[in-house]
Amino acid sequence: MEKVKLRVSDVIPLKETTVKDISDSLGRLANIAKDYYEASDDFDVNSFERIKRSLLGELQYINTLYSKTRCYKNENHTYLVSQRKAIKGAAIKILLDQGMKITAAEVMVYNSPYYKDRMDLMEDLVQFFLKTEHLIEHYNQLTHAIIQSISVASRERSQSIHI
Repeated sequence: MEKVKLRVSDVIPLKETTVKDISDSLGRLANIAKDYYEASDDFDVNSFERIKRSLLGELQYINTLYSKTRCYKNENHTYLVSQRKAIKGAAIKILLDQGMKITAAEVMVYNSPYYKDRMDLMEDLVQFFLKTEHLIEHYNQLTHAIIQSISVASRERSQSIHI
């Protein structure tokens, strides 16, 4: 039996483009971080300011995108809980419609292709959401490091001018 390629919209009402845009933004953030790490030896205030502006702009963009995924996180900080239940219910209904008894359907649901395929995609989405969440936090902390670098570089520059 040929495996069907599921889309994000098959499990949650989120556009594929949103996931791609988040991914692309994470790539740009990684490049900005790389620029900072490479520039940190120079202590050039202007360079740090440029990197900070780029980082803040990209963080604002990704937070706008990421806000579309936060609604899938429950009060226990777990993603896609209600969607899991809905998919299990739909899978059981499919098995019942195929003539299976309720007790057997509740046991067999975990082996049904409908359920397994969607759970695999949901697990990928949860991992993506968690990775995004952690990276946004990392880049927020990086913003503070850049601000500290600007402060140090400004102080060093003003000391070298007064010498």
